[in-house]
Amino acid sequence: MNACGIGFLLLGLIITTHAVQLERMYSNLGSFTDPVDIQEQGSKLYIVEQPGRIITFNTESPQSQNVFLDIISRVDSGGSEEGLLGLAFHPNFNSNNRFFVYYCNKNSETVLSEFTATSSTQADESSERELLAISQPFSNHNGGQIQFGPDGFLYVAVGDGGSGNDPLGSGQGTDTLLGNILRLDIDEPPPMLYSIPSTNPFANGGGAAEIFVYGLRNPWRFSFDSETGLIWIGDVGQGSFEEVSVASGPGENFGWQEMEACVCTTSCTPSSFVQPVHSYGRSIGRSITGGYVYHGNDIPELDDHYIFGDFVTGRIFALDTNNVSPACGTPALTLDVPSISVSTFGLVSGDVFVADYSAGFLYKFSPDPSPTLPPSPTSVTPSISQGVSESPTRTPSASKSQSAQAIPPPPSVYANLVSSNNNGRTVEIEWDTDGNFIHFHVYGIAAGWIALGFSTDGSMSSNGEGSDIVMGYLDPQNEGQANDYFALSRSQPELDEQQNIAFTEVFRDGQELHLKFSRALSTGDTFEDRILDVDEDIFFIWALHDEVPSNVDSFSRHLARDSIEVDLDASNVVSSTSTNTATPSSVPSAAASTSGSNPTPSSVPSAAASTS
Repeated sequence: MNACGIGFLLLGLIITTHAVQLERMYSNLGSFTDPVDIQEQGSKLYIVEQPGRIITFNTESPQSQNVFLDIISRVDSGGSEEGLLGLAFHPNFNSNNRFFVYYCNKNSETVLSEFTATSSTQADESSERELLAISQPFSNHNGGQIQFGPDGFLYVAVGDGGSGNDPLGSGQGTDTLLGNILRLDIDEPPPMLYSIPSTNPFANGGGAAEIFVYGLRNPWRFSFDSETGLIWIGDVGQGSFEEVSVASGPGENFGWQEMEACVCTTSCTPSSFVQPVHSYGRSIGRSITGGYVYHGNDIPELDDHYIFGDFVTGRIFALDTNNVSPACGTPALTLDVPSISVSTFGLVSGDVFVADYSAGFLYKFSPDPSPTLPPSPTSVTPSISQGVSESPTRTPSASKSQSAQAIPPPPSVYANLVSSNNNGRTVEIEWDTDGNFIHFHVYGIAAGWIALGFSTDGSMSSNGEGSDIVMGYLDPQNEGQANDYFALSRSQPELDEQQNIAFTEVFRDGQELHLKFSRALSTGDTFEDRILDVDEDIFFIWALHDEVPSNVDSFSRHLARDSIEVDLDASNVVSSTSTNTATPSSVPSAAASTSGSNPTPSSVPSAAASTS
């Protein structure tokens, strides 16, 4: 391991603490497939694999991986947020052999089920007893964490039902199990499945009795502080902020969808909600993974710190739980450790573990024996109230599919071209395929932003599956911004939680705004990215406007827009003009030609790209 340090910047003061490193654990066991949960039970460690298996091994003498449970045939893991997501052992597992899992079934439901084990290394797959099934209207935002609290009750994290901007109003709807952390008493004898703790806020009516706290968007990971009993929640944000919230008792409302982090999305009264203690913007991360409060002995400077990370950028943070300020006012350290695809954390004999989803490896936070000062300051993760900005010091990690296969660099000359006109604006789109990857260059006269999307029918809804959109612009500092979005209808697209674009470049040549990007034909994000099949025609959707967006989530409705049907694998140039925005225009193949050399960019490639 390289020597790594921890530091943060606060009001111009750099504070350096004890060094830490990520120590690879159990390397002799190889890798795990899409690890999403880490649970310890006795001398065994259990790794939940998203496709539907639980792997176990002895931590004292790890010799091989053993399959504890295999329910792949029952699990729907088709979407990037679906699969087998959570595991919890009954506090009396050693005597009753009961454990619980949370997964997506093949009926568009998330299921909480109980199993029994025949031994610490083998579950009885036929023993499943379904306790709860929650209908999921969309494939994303399923939550996933289940844990027993110090009160002996089982807590279950459930997302708001998915899509974007909470279209069903689940966050503030107390009559639904979506958008909450539930609390259940699962120690009732059969045939009862569970009972409701008497102190649940709606135990006597007024809402769903299972709810413990509500107003959450997608609480992918939460944990209990083993010393205080407080619940630390990493709630994945919509398009502007990721947030860390703390639950201290039943009935608390965390504000979604009326608030994202500490900002009202509608006319709201912030004091009506329990606001996060910490949040960070999209320049720092795009999908929070909640972790654990560290009470170990090896790294004193991290004692009582809540450790959490970001799945997309790979950054890992630590927040001092003894110095918490309300309303997003708590700073966080950025740990100077290598970027990984942070899918989950675990608590193992007092040590905090973290899983790298892409590589399938497990790491432990341990002290670096030879700490050195970082070569440049690592700044605090900014909260909204602090207004402190972070200097980018690390390269964001790729999504799983793109990290497994490096995207080749774009060509200097593209093989294909289409041209389209609407509302007096002409846009040209160049592209070229390269094995499993595709490169794009779109440009037209625009003073603000330009975007290119992909649809199966030329509409934003794309036959109900949604359209995949990449938008680029030059910000007020003349820096290029390029980001991956998703839209289910003709509404403002939402920022993807996974940024599956690379080699992004935004620049101006005279009045023309140019956007370049590359991506895999199939990114692995089946909910928010369209699969681009070279054997099937697809519609390009382009749009532009003359107003520069104020941020990545706030941009004006298009000034001009059109859709064009193309053959991605046509090894020739297509040139066409379209003026009809209501009906997509079909573009036939035409004679081949080549495009000219590209102008010199006036801005650097966007740091928002997930690969470089």
